[in-house]
Amino acid sequence: MSPALAGKERVRLALLGLALLEAIYASLFSVRRHPAILGLCTALGLSLNCTGSDPAQELAVRRAVQIASTEEGEIATRAAAELGARGKGALQEIETALHTASPAGRRNLVVALRRTGAAEAAPLLGHLAAYDVDDAVRLEARWTLKLWGASGGDRGAAAKEALRRADEVRGSEGTG
Repeated sequence: MSPALAGKERVRLALLGLALLEAIYASLFSVRRHPAILGLCTALGLSLNCTGSDPAQELAVRRAVQIASTEEGEIATRAAAELGARGKGALQEIETALHTASPAGRRNLVVALRRTGAAEAAPLLGHLAAYDVDDAVRLEARWTLKLWGASGGDRGAAAKEALRRADEVRGSEGTG
């Protein structure tokens, strides 16, 4: 490695460390991220939650997913609404939680997926509509896909395709 490259790498690592410390400070003390640090991270292409992702927000998503997947009633409804308001940013955490959630928790997470309104959620909903062992979860996912399919646009097209695939799977199970 050339000395010039090594020097640039040291600067990059130092700035990465600074960004990490600033991110930790911001999340611990609930303060806004410093614009200069965000600008440096963006300019250097550092991906340490500097370019739009906030650790405090990620923690809030995880908490809402945990509540939606383990609780019932008003608290679960509020958690699903919060996840829906976060849109695409909540999809990965919701998908992860679906693997271990109870049927009631999976239904809550389907409601959260519906509230995101994200076309990217359609394949996941289609998978649930086809394969989930709980009838209520499958019906909730199918209803969401039908609702989205009627709305048109990219989301509608994705929903129709996911529903078609789910119907194929469910139809082949009945004949096999």
